[in-house]
Amino acid sequence: MNCGEKIIELQILTDNICAVARKEMSPLKMKVLFLVHEYGVITPKLLISKIGIAKSNLAAICKILQKEEMIVAEKSIKNARQIKYSLTSRGASVIKEIISNINSVFRNSEQTSQMEFAFKISADILNKKV
Repeated sequence: MNCGEKIIELQILTDNICAVARKEMSPLKMKVLFLVHEYGVITPKLLISKIGIAKSNLAAICKILQKEEMIVAEKSIKNARQIKYSLTSRGASVIKEIISNINSVFRNSEQTSQMEFAFKISADILNKKV
């Protein structure tokens, strides 16, 4: 298998693990929730660049997440036109549960450390390409 084929296979495998962990949540909602969790406070511009979706699609997903009380939108103090998203306590709880569900797939510490090492190397390489 070449690198491109391995990337596609990895996406399929990780999508399957994430699908079980997130239960009824859409993949896009999980991605937004995770990135807000990772950054603490994040702008729509950064979310769009990380996920690769249209501004209107992001706005729709964020509106749903706000109605579900998982994220809040706040206007920037410096620029009232700029919005920043952050997690609510409910959103933090949901994403932590999803992460915990995914972590439970890797039952022993050897598997966990091997996966963490492999993901770190992969992420370092892929972040330089995107």
